[in-house]
Amino acid sequence: MLFRLVPACLLVITALTCMAPVRAAPADEAIAVIERLHGRLVEVAATEPAPSLERRFEALAADIRETHDLTTMGRLTVRRYWRGWSEDQRTAFSDAFERLSITTYASRFANIGPDAFAVIDAAEAGDDVYEVNAVIRRSDAADVPMRYQLQLDGENWRIINVFADGVSELSLMRSEYFDILESGGLEELLSELESQIAAL
Repeated sequence: MLFRLVPACLLVITALTCMAPVRAAPADEAIAVIERLHGRLVEVAATEPAPSLERRFEALAADIRETHDLTTMGRLTVRRYWRGWSEDQRTAFSDAFERLSITTYASRFANIGPDAFAVIDAAEAGDDVYEVNAVIRRSDAADVPMRYQLQLDGENWRIINVFADGVSELSLMRSEYFDILESGGLEELLSELESQIAAL
């Protein structure tokens, strides 16, 4: 009797396995993150009447926080200094870095059209790291090649670096932030970040 039940059990297991959701390939998931970011930037830019910078910030904030690992990005810009900071200092820096990042997106992409972005492809770049290649199309100048580096955070792919025309934005920030930290410490860096936010 037991042996007669085995095929039936196998049929049930097979059916349940077939019903289980199939996860997309990592490259497709990474591309979906970038397409979500691009789509939201275009959507907000198309809002009529044109929203203020503050309203664009509010409209973009959730999507940028969800598509980017802003805490990791901020930590990578200051590296060894992060280890020596207290939790309050880390929080103050992370908050300023996040606001600067979102405000930069809100300011930089305020006047883009529906065809401003195009995703080209994605490729594995290390353990749990993928890179997505894209371009920003410009009507009055050459297209700008973009490369987004994403890392798996739990079950979600999130941006940890952006390369514009081959230049790493984190590297540029790191060079700038190190100079400030070496000369004036965290307080001076926080003041500089606030100045950059106000200037956008």
